[in-house]
Amino acid sequence: MDKFNIEMLISEVQSYPVLWQDSHKDFKNKNITDNIWKKLGEICGCSGEAAKGKWKNLRDTYRRNLQKSQPAKSGSEAPKRCSGSYGWESLGTRAISMLQS
Repeated sequence: MDKFNIEMLISEVQSYPVLWQDSHKDFKNKNITDNIWKKLGEICGCSGEAAKGKWKNLRDTYRRNLQKSQPAKSGSEAPKRCSGSYGWESLGTRAISMLQS
């Protein structure tokens, strides 16, 4: 795996709501999801576990950075955090809207 194409992974994962939509009837069906991750790994040129790990890291990083960019609640003494550029604009609004749901 020389260069992992994140945009391709996002596009492929989006086409399988069972992987990211927790209200999907097969969301917790490990046999189905493992087979899909294996297929996505082949498409992306890596193992299914690697594709799943990349997706989890991408999703978790997005959520952490989204929380950082939220203003502190009124009256809280939490320090203000800088919201840096994490390159999410290049991933497209499709991925962002999918991760927010």
